[in-house]
Amino acid sequence: MRLLRKHTAQLIRHTVSGYYNDDGEWVAGAGDTPVELKCCIQPDPSLSKRVTLPEGVREKDCRVIWTHSDLIGSTEVGSVEADIVQYQGLDYLVWDVGEWNGAHITATQAIMIRKDRI
Repeated sequence: MRLLRKHTAQLIRHTVSGYYNDDGEWVAGAGDTPVELKCCIQPDPSLSKRVTLPEGVREKDCRVIWTHSDLIGSTEVGSVEADIVQYQGLDYLVWDVGEWNGAHITATQAIMIRKDRI
């Protein structure tokens, strides 16, 4: 769906560990290298009516993102750091990730919070 590719943002995923490639050679992790993310990012003025935001965070500090890419949120269990999305000169922390189904399309939907507000 074209609306899920309306915006272009930068996705930063913290990866410090490496992996073994097909030849069995160790490849070091990429670190915090940004990659292009096609998505749709919108404000949501009724967000606080549906979810409990962290203390001190207001709706104007949040955005909702829809994308076909997988995202890692800060509310997920484990020691994995949450993704950072850079959009319009601001860094947003991916906070809560879920699945969105609509119009015969399945996508990832997430709430993002401005990193400087957390």
